[in-house]
Amino acid sequence: MAFAELTAQARAVHVIGTTGLAPEHLAKIKAAARHAPIIRAGNMSLGVNLLTALARKVAAALDEDWDIEVVEAHHRHKVDAPSGTALMLGEAAAEGRGKPSKNCAPPPAKASPARGNAGASAFPPFAVAMSWASMT
Repeated sequence: MAFAELTAQARAVHVIGTTGLAPEHLAKIKAAARHAPIIRAGNMSLGVNLLTALARKVAAALDEDWDIEVVEAHHRHKVDAPSGTALMLGEAAAEGRGKPSKNCAPPPAKASPARGNAGASAFPPFAVAMSWASMT
């Protein structure tokens, strides 16, 4: 977080792609953003950011009868699960529904597919899927 403070003091643009930040880190970034522009995303790719915008719109268009699930799989050495990409998609869906993103509860670390061995499964080393389902 020292970089966010330094760039704020210099009034320089700061780009942050780090994920898994604690609430106190996010608070420091928010404070620094009052003094300098900060660009922060869990995934910087154009495709994922377009998908995030689409997820927000689809969640807003579908009613509560539709369940939204974000599922991911990674190599067994991945240290941060859920990934920034999965969190972005879940937060976008929550925003689309007008709900706080805290309603997007990740599974416990032990149950996370991200902890599995990708070599023993059909998943590539990195995969995130988003599904929409309705029983009506």
